[in-house]
Amino acid sequence: AMSERNKVNRSKQVINHVTGRRSFKQVSWIERNEEGEEPAAHELWRLTHKKKDGSWGSEHSREVYETVKDKLEELASQSCDSPVASTPEEVLSSVVGQRSGHVRGRGCGPKPPLKSATTAATIAGLQSQVKDKEERMIQMEEVISKQREDLDKIQEKLDRQHEEMSSQLNEM
Repeated sequence: AMSERNKVNRSKQVINHVTGRRSFKQVSWIERNEEGEEPAAHELWRLTHKKKDGSWGSEHSREVYETVKDKLEELASQSCDSPVASTPEEVLSSVVGQRSGHVRGRGCGPKPPLKSATTAATIAGLQSQVKDKEERMIQMEEVISKQREDLDKIQEKLDRQHEEMSSQLNEM
């Protein structure tokens, strides 16, 4: 009965890793660079979910990697002071999800960021966006008022010309 239940549970898994008996931490340790730095979260994901022949363990694993990579590239092109999910670990965590003491795709080693810290960062980011939008609205209101003044001047000029033409027409 337990074996059957485990088969059913394994069939529900959509993300398969290809490391076999090696843990993600072992793979990370093996793949560290000359300075002893372990690979970034998205690179560890690639190492643990892509086979030696270059194919992915599952289509969902490939989609997660590409999503994380795209988000990191997008963040790199944006301003550096953006407080929302800026590290590869935070981006991976936001894409694949997390639970207490465990980041999916990284194992039990790294701790997910505190919700209060991410909430504070999100609030700070949203506040800066609101401030930027308010400044932009003020600028737009100034432009609109200037355009209204110009429109009023043009309307006065048209009214004068209309009066002159009416008077000339009456004289004729």
